[in-house]
Amino acid sequence: PDLSDSVATSDWANGVIRESVPRLESVTQDRLSDRLDRVSTHPILGVATFLVIMLGLFWTIFAVAAIPMDLIDAIFGHVGSWIAGILPSGALQELVVDGVVGGLAGTVVFLPQILLLFFLIAILEDTGYLARAAFVMDRVLRRFGLPGQAFVPMLSAHACAIPAIMSARLVPDRRDRLAVMLVAPFLSCSARLPVYVLLIGVLFAEQPTLAGLVFAGCYALGIVAALGSAFLVRKTLIAGNARPMVIELPAWQFPSLRGALLTC
Repeated sequence: PDLSDSVATSDWANGVIRESVPRLESVTQDRLSDRLDRVSTHPILGVATFLVIMLGLFWTIFAVAAIPMDLIDAIFGHVGSWIAGILPSGALQELVVDGVVGGLAGTVVFLPQILLLFFLIAILEDTGYLARAAFVMDRVLRRFGLPGQAFVPMLSAHACAIPAIMSARLVPDRRDRLAVMLVAPFLSCSARLPVYVLLIGVLFAEQPTLAGLVFAGCYALGIVAALGSAFLVRKTLIAGNARPMVIELPAWQFPSLRGALLTC
């Protein structure tokens, strides 16, 4: 076309767009996907769905992972007792039993929770819900200076802060990523659970209802501390608003268990 003629150039560009975009009648409408999107991205229903899914995820982590955690604890306990029976009493026995075996047990015992968390996150990612959850949480986290993508590292931080900081690489903006890394350790990880259980069991031994509320309050306090710290950091050290989130919602998929294991 004659580039000096703006009308002809505009008509030519519109023609190219019409040829490159498929016709509406040729696009197959996935009504199930549309219905799921209307619920999962709704300002109210989307947040409620997110809370229900996260509640189920945490319940699964603590209920299912307790079985292999107890098994690992028992195995290391037997190993420690066996070594204590072989070595004579003294500094060497205390070093090996309490230091080496006990130290390994205190680290490996939380591995089932971390693996189960990443397995469930892989399922949510493969189904396409993870992108929709980030879209929904962007409205909430943006008030505290964090992007919607920050909810995945913050979710991982409830298992361990180290993989949470590592997963912060999915946040595209450097300043947002640094803010997420700074606030992730405030969230209650699995290593703090024995401390919570011990203190709550001592202080509220005969009050199970109040003990449960206090235990939930410990998690709520960590979330409040993380969000409050994020708000403070974005106003002082890393001043500025979170980068606007542009995300493509993938098609809903329902992968098999084998596919989820391979992805994880």
